[in-house]
Amino acid sequence: MFVPFTIMIKIYEYYGLEVYFENDKQLPIRVFAKRDKAISFKIIRFKEGLLDITRDKQTNHPLDEQDQALFNNIFDTNISVIIKNWIDYFVYERKLQTEIITKKIELADLQNFGKTSR
Repeated sequence: MFVPFTIMIKIYEYYGLEVYFENDKQLPIRVFAKRDKAISFKIIRFKEGLLDITRDKQTNHPLDEQDQALFNNIFDTNISVIIKNWIDYFVYERKLQTEIITKKIELADLQNFGKTSR
């Protein structure tokens, strides 16, 4: 399984769960979430300039169920900002500031959370 070895650009942090994108201007965009040694990632693809698909990928040490649900929530809620940040960083060569999320994310029903993938 793929494990990232490249430099990562941190875009979000939520109580120890860190969300990055890969320091690679090639498409598709890969967005990673990490806590300690556990890592999961999603792939953002485009077709004819429009968002086509996002896919979950696992590594040898994936996030636990709760962290995966948190990652899904952060990703789904902020996908347009993530794409904008990627464009700002790679196209416009702007520095990015990591956003520290301090508002509690409620995960009322973990079993059904994130099942409506794109």
